[in-house]
Formats: sequence, structure tokens, C-alpha cells
Amino acid sequence: FEDGATGWDFSHVPDWNQGVISPGLGEYLDSIPDGVKVAHVTLDGYISQLLEAKIAASTTYTLTVYVGHPDIYPPEDWSTHDPPWSYSVQLRHAATISGVLTSTSDYDPGKGHFGMLTLSYSSGQNPAYVGEHLEIGLMGSGGHTVEFDKVTLDATPVPVPSTVWLMASGLLSLV
Repeated sequence: FEDGATGWDFSHVPDWNQGVISPGLGEYLDSIPDGVKVAHVTLDGYISQLLEAKIAASTTYTLTVYVGHPDIYPPEDWSTHDPPWSYSVQLRHAATISGVLTSTSDYDPGKGHFGMLTLSYSSGQNPAYVGEHLEIGLMGSGGHTVEFDKVTLDATPVPVPSTVWLMASGLLSLV
């Protein structure tokens, strides 16, 4: 998020629930994964990015996101200012509002750390939403702060079984 938030939509809820920031000293015990700025989401904040990429048949999509759990409250305040930490990372299709292809919210890198989260979605040979744009959603929930960095999406074509059979039979004919 070093260039601000080019291509990201922060308009889903009031501005104070999300943005791009440089975390304060002491929030993390390790370094920020990519530069010094991160996407910051609190409460029920939500940011998204509609991608140029479209769902293709026989393709595996791998979404990688670094999730940060900032240590922003001193131990004596944990009982009153530290609600359960919660968030969601989604890979969606843009055809419908409820178009979640895959999501998770169960990875916690530990307070004061960033950790790499990976989600995968395989479209299959005849995906229902072939040709629809992909969208990435990053959400906070439960009243706590979560930060995201170094978001990437890779698409890898998966050979269909008949293609694998044709390749194997072609190799056998060479023997």
C-alpha cells in the first residue's frame, strides 16, 4: 500500500473505519512486510478491489495477504479495550453481492505480528461465473483493528484430464 490505495475501494463504511496508515512504534515486533504503509480496518470496516482478472475455466487462483494483528493496547487495558480480534479475507466474483468463492477469518499471526495468509480457489472445468470479474475483500469485525499488506493474486491454469491424457499418450508414442 506504498502508493496509497490505488485501485482499492474504501467507500463501504465511514472513513474512520479504514484507510492507509504507517503503523506506530511498538505496534509490531517484526517489520511491515512491504514498505511502511498498510491498509488499516477497524470495527466493521471493509475495503475491496475489483480486478481486471476474470474467472476462467480450469484455473487455480491463489490469494496471498499479509495479516497484521497490531499490539495497540498496553496489558493493563486489555480487559476493557481489547475485544476479540476478528476479520475476514475474501476472494469473490463480482456477479452478485454474495459472490464469495473462498474466505477465511481463522488465522491469527499473534499480537504484534504480521503473518502470511493464503487462500486458493479452483474454478473447475465449467465454473458458474466464467467471465465475471474477480474481487478481493478485506474486512474487520468485532471492534478490533486489523491491518493488511502485500496483497497478491496469482492465476495458474490447471490441465484438464483429457489434455493430460493426450500429453501422456504423445510421450508414450515417442518411446
